[in-house]
Amino acid sequence: MSVVCPGCNKRLNIENYQIQRYHPVHEIRTCGDVVVEKRGHVPAPILADNLVVRGLVDGNVTVLGSVSIDRTGQIHGDVRAGLLAVSDGGVIDGFVHVGSRDDQARATQAEAG
Repeated sequence: MSVVCPGCNKRLNIENYQIQRYHPVHEIRTCGDVVVEKRGHVPAPILADNLVVRGLVDGNVTVLGSVSIDRTGQIHGDVRAGLLAVSDGGVIDGFVHVGSRDDQARATQAEAG
């Protein structure tokens, strides 16, 4: 699912993703939520509203809302989020920046060019 931004006429993906196995893509970019299940593996950057990681993410993560990493979850890459919750056993291997939604929105707009 997608809509067209009335301001810039770019296509905006509003779909939610539930990744249950290896998902070979160049990136996941959505205004929705992404859930990487226990056997899920995303070898790409993720830009989303919220992210739950129970499996493996190999790439940088930029989330406007919250990132939740379960005890079986791993992120190998930098994380930028408004909120961050990491359960015992969860792994982040990279730089972490936690800030307000406004900070994250500015960072996302800068990345989009």
